[in-house]
Amino acid sequence: MKTMNILIVDDDSRVQSFLGNALRAEGHAATSADAPAEALNLLSHGEFDLVLLDPEQPREFGPRLCREIRRRDDDIRILILTATDRHAEKAQLLRTGADDYVTKPFNLDELLARIEAVTRRRARAPVPSVTRVGDLEIDHEAQAIRAGDIPLDLTRKEYGLLRMLMKAESRPVSREKILNQVWGYSSAPLTNVVDVYVARVRRKLADVAARARIRTVHGVGYRLEHSDGGTC
Repeated sequence: MKTMNILIVDDDSRVQSFLGNALRAEGHAATSADAPAEALNLLSHGEFDLVLLDPEQPREFGPRLCREIRRRDDDIRILILTATDRHAEKAQLLRTGADDYVTKPFNLDELLARIEAVTRRRARAPVPSVTRVGDLEIDHEAQAIRAGDIPLDLTRKEYGLLRMLMKAESRPVSREKILNQVWGYSSAPLTNVVDVYVARVRRKLADVAARARIRTVHGVGYRLEHSDGGTC
């Protein structure tokens, strides 16, 4: 199984420590959060492959957090750690975005096997060759973006930046997350490189009269909008 970046969401520090140490021993990176707001903040500023979520404390946040994670990123895996034996609650979590669940108390080998299983299932999911967002179209195989019938002349970093904003659609993307995903920085250095590249992509979109525009979300980052004010 490939190395993954895993977010553990559990309000029990002992569980966080146990799972974090076990996952790191398997070669994965592990980060912990003990509340939904902290989890969503980490997801906004970093790239995670899988979320291990204990929805029990408080119980009602599990489905809401699953929905919000899935709304933000359809590719991330969500594995529930639950002590409930109520089938209705498990079914609700699966319907709101979870990929699978493990019932507590669980065996560590079973948990690792479940992580491997949801990873394999996601890896087999078909990836579309073309994605359309507004008047923009990504050809994933060619790694090219068109505005209507006009190809955009983008560098590799510009392509990565615009692709990330298209994937987020109308949701804002932080500078830190762009730096992490496009430039590979694990922390935000003192640089305006994102702003420089956003300005370049804006000019290229304007040059081909694309309806899409990159808007600044002050204090957050950037998002993609149509020139008429609608979201892409």
